Parts: sequence; structure tokens; C-alpha cells
Amino acid sequence: NLAAAYPEAAGIRNWWRTVKLNRSKESVEVMEDYQLNQKPGSLEQVFMTVCKVDSTASGQLRFSSNSGQQLYLRFDPKIWKVSYDIPSFEGMEYESFNSKWGGKQITRVVLQQLKPGLKGKHSFSFTPLH
Repeated sequence: NLAAAYPEAAGIRNWWRTVKLNRSKESVEVMEDYQLNQKPGSLEQVFMTVCKVDSTASGQLRFSSNSGQQLYLRFDPKIWKVSYDIPSFEGMEYESFNSKWGGKQITRVVLQQLKPGLKGKHSFSFTPLH
């Protein structure tokens, strides 16, 4: 339950996250089940990557590394809207990003829930491309 990781003002009653390695599908599945104290104005999932991001296919993102490795992030396009940007990391508070990410360009991928409610369930899966 991730609720304790957020301040009480965030209004999270509970947020269960389960991460499962599915060897037969060669995937990592992330399932979330949450309940909030009040309806949120927005709900986002944020992923940071040094990979190139391709969002042309509905319901999936393709991450490509410089070495040619590829990974798919699959999600329900009826629930999530995708956007991504190259954030600015100027300023003292972002110094660790340069050291921890090796000075590589970072892309912030944002999945924004289209109709956030008081409770919900959703999942994501990560699968390599062979």
C-alpha cells in the first residue's frame, strides 16, 4: 500500500501496487488498485527514460535505446492520454539528475487519466521486443 508515501493532504485512502514478472509472456506487469478520499482534479503516471520514445501506436509506447534494445509499455488508451517532453533540469535541485543519469537527455513520459475518480484499477505491462 503506497498511501503512506504521500502526505495526508493528498487524500489517498489506499493505493495498492502489485508488480509481477510474467516469465511465460516475458513481461513485467504493474497493477494498481486505489481509493481516494476525494475526486482528484487529475491523475498521472510519470515515467522517466533516456530512451527514444515512439507513441504512434494506440495503447503502447516503444522505448528504443541507443544500442538498439526496444521495450514496449502497453496501457489502455481508453483510460490514458499520453504526452512527453524533455524537461529542463537547470538549477541546483536537479544536479543529481545529471550525475545519476550520466548527463544523457531525459524524456519525461506522462500518462494522464482521462476520467479520474474516487477509486480505480488499471495496469501496465512492459515487454521487450525480440
